[in-house]
Amino acid sequence: MPKKENFEIQFEAFYKKYFLSVAKYTFSLCKDLYLAEDITHDVFLRIYKNKNIPSGKEEHVKSYMFKAAKNMFIDYHRAQEAERKKEECLILEWKFKEIDPCSIIIEGEVIATISDVLKSFSPNSREIFYQRFLGKHRREIAREKNISSYYIKKIEDAIIHKLRTILKKYFGDLKDDL
Repeated sequence: MPKKENFEIQFEAFYKKYFLSVAKYTFSLCKDLYLAEDITHDVFLRIYKNKNIPSGKEEHVKSYMFKAAKNMFIDYHRAQEAERKKEECLILEWKFKEIDPCSIIIEGEVIATISDVLKSFSPNSREIFYQRFLGKHRREIAREKNISSYYIKKIEDAIIHKLRTILKKYFGDLKDDL
């Protein structure tokens, strides 16, 4: 293995000698100047990192460099294709489920808001509201908790009023839609 300074000098000479021809070859593959330059730099970077400059006849070295550039272009193309297919699948999934990405965000905000509103009430009030939400009758809850049905209705009304007030920004005035 060459000494560090020696390797740097050899690599610089190698880079100057082959960069333009490898870049032209890469450009012929991808027809994109910036992509060709990036791929060519990646080929040379790999050689630099491995500290292994190809040697031999010039035509063999060029052939090796062209093959490396072609392989990197193919890898890049495969990665782009995989990314494109992943995006297509995601779009198809959204269309299939008829889900708008914005509605997912809004749904998350609404759920978080509902959770925050419920947390602002006492644990006892939340439990009563949850039991009512699940369909339990007021009389049944009143008997279990030894409280009046009127008190249960008062808790329900307070929670529903607060939910309506806070969720109005997401749904507007629902009376117009009903």
